Amino acid sequence: MNMAASLSALRPLRRAFLGILSLVLIVCVWWVVTTGLHLFTETLLPSPSAVLKAFAVLLSDGTLIHYTLVSLGRVAKGFGIAVLISIPLAAIIASSSVMEELIEPVIEIMRPVPPLAIIPLSILWFGIGEASKVSIIIYGAFFPMIVNNLAGFRTVDPQLVRAVRSLGASDSQAFWHVNLHSAFGHIVVGMRLGLAMGFLVLVGAELIAAEAGLGFLINDARLRFRSDEIMVGIITVGFVGFLLNASRRCVHEARSPSHALRRGVKRSAVRPSAAPRGCGACHREDARRSSVGPAGRGRDTRPAYHGRAR
Repeated sequence: MNMAASLSALRPLRRAFLGILSLVLIVCVWWVVTTGLHLFTETLLPSPSAVLKAFAVLLSDGTLIHYTLVSLGRVAKGFGIAVLISIPLAAIIASSSVMEELIEPVIEIMRPVPPLAIIPLSILWFGIGEASKVSIIIYGAFFPMIVNNLAGFRTVDPQLVRAVRSLGASDSQAFWHVNLHSAFGHIVVGMRLGLAMGFLVLVGAELIAAEAGLGFLINDARLRFRSDEIMVGIITVGFVGFLLNASRRCVHEARSPSHALRRGVKRSAVRPSAAPRGCGACHREDARRSSVGPAGRGRDTRPAYHGRAR
């Protein structure tokens, strides 16, 4: 038990070590290709030292921090609105066959359309302000979440819902304590995919007359042939997405019952003296009592012992 606990405690350290090792290997290969062998020019593929210098310049004058906060604000708005729409809509579709037949075909038709294809419509509908950028992020993050949320709500056991309602729970209480908890794993997976898709469409969303943001930084560096700043923007987007995904994973593992069991929390065992209802011993006892009629009460109906008396 102690060995298993020690191995489980070392697992995060092993994961972090392997992740850092993979990044170091990628940087080494990058340095060999650019600086060591000079296979590419600085314009096509900048060296790690050039990217580090550009990163230091953008960080020192506050440009990188400002652009990162602007992009995070847009992703947070789009992702939050997509979450607020997808969870109730998935619950409604999963609970009604009529709503499923009405709404699900529309979702399946719109889901293959890439978010960048609606950029012209978003400009016509919302202009070139923040609303058009946020609407593209909403569109990109919505479909991964609605698909996973539907899968989660469809796995809810209807007997559990009827059980809590028979105990006096209201519809909202049944939804919160049964439906939402049963679909929690699928919802978290959908949120993870939706957040990743929101970052994917962030660069395309910030192409619409943006004046700040990581997508604007990448596009502006492209117009000025600054590949080092392009790499800075790309690395920053990936790093921010990694941090958000890691924080989401920590919250999910903290609330997951299986994670609590892996940490050594044991379920309470049923005491042998307290036999559960519906067990075989209880059924045999009920059958024995029912076989004793009103006239036979007080008599012992158990089979006689025919062995030799001691």
